Amino acid sequence: MILWGVVVTVVLLFSTYILRKRKQDAEMAENLNTIREMNRDLEAITQQKNTDLRKELLWRLNVAQKVVELNKIMVSGTKNSDSLLKEFNHIVYGTTDIAEQWNALFNAFNNARPGYADKIRAYYPDLTDNEFRICILTYAGFRVKEIALILKQAPNTIQTRRTEVRKKTGIAQGEDFADFLDRKIL
Repeated sequence: MILWGVVVTVVLLFSTYILRKRKQDAEMAENLNTIREMNRDLEAITQQKNTDLRKELLWRLNVAQKVVELNKIMVSGTKNSDSLLKEFNHIVYGTTDIAEQWNALFNAFNNARPGYADKIRAYYPDLTDNEFRICILTYAGFRVKEIALILKQAPNTIQTRRTEVRKKTGIAQGEDFADFLDRKIL
């Protein structure tokens, strides 16, 4: 009888243990699925932010290209064309100085990625102002010719400076610029 009671007690304890273990496994699986869903959502949000940043900056670049073309057309020197150009620049950039287009792009970058430019600057203080600008624009996905247009430099100069930025930041040749910075800084 005592042996029978011990066997029943052991079976009940073992059954309770198995049920708890299954419940814990089910909870663990549910938590793991939740974490995977959160990770997918975070990746989707990050991808969307990267897309939004590129779209915003490309829109600004498109406006900048139009301003450059307008400047070429309006070189006639008449007062009407000058005042029209100044008004257009003021509407687009909030200033009458075409050189402020970098500030407009930089502000768009800061709006899309608050504080990220400051982190890059703090993490890589050896970058010159020009290298920092190239770093920001390269991170945003701009090609060499687009950066050259924005910074009013030759594409070869931009390519050389991008190589210098890669060396200063430790980015290997062929490695994705944005992915590297995100891993390092975030």
